[in-house]
Amino acid sequence: EIVPLLPAPISYAPTPAPIATTTPLENEDLSGLGVEVITHAYCGGRENTYHGTQSIEGCRQAILNSDCTNKNFFTLRLGTSGTSSSTGACHCCPIDYYIASVGIGFYIFEIVPLLPAPISYAPTPAPIATTTPLENEDLSGLGVEVITHAYCGGRENTYHGTQSIEGCRQAILNSDCTNKNFFTLRLGTSGTSSSTGACHCCPIDYYIASVGIGFYIFEIVPLLP
Repeated sequence: EIVPLLPAPISYAPTPAPIATTTPLENEDLSGLGVEVITHAYCGGRENTYHGTQSIEGCRQAILNSDCTNKNFFTLRLGTSGTSSSTGACHCCPIDYYIASVGIGFYIFEIVPLLPAPISYAPTPAPIATTTPLENEDLSGLGVEVITHAYCGGRENTYHGTQSIEGCRQAILNSDCTNKNFFTLRLGTSGTSSSTGACHCCPIDYYIASVGIGFYIFEIVPLLP
């Protein structure tokens, strides 16, 4: 009985194992660049090529700005430095991409969200020594208490010609400041009068702006009879 001839089985070459490279980025955290390494290879079925994008960051941005149908993956061949491309050719990988080739510096990257950089706040400096350590004195007779040996930030208004603690206190109470509970003043070496005559009210959300000889933040308290 004659039966149909079966076609010979198609033999596919196995995907070669990744070749060792001098830039094994798989072991590095690249989230700061907005990418993750998928594999150490080159994707097949590449759609578009963007030249002049030597860096990982440049290629990532080129893909996001492109008309690629899949903007989640791209492929790039990096040089021995591990961060820049020797050819400047950046390719987007389609959704159905396959492993096309491997070699020194070949990578497929997945684009991930960029994490915001952490905000670094400068620490509040320690108070500087002064010749007028009023923190150790009882100033209730002047209707004030020393809060800290510093200058408040976010000052609202300035009242000139009020060299004394008492004068500044009265100027704040008579002012149109939104917060009349705190004021700041820079005193001279005598410890009771201001060398500039500038008196400032501190807002409710004031912060420590600077420290120095004679800087003080005072809280206004009731005058004792």
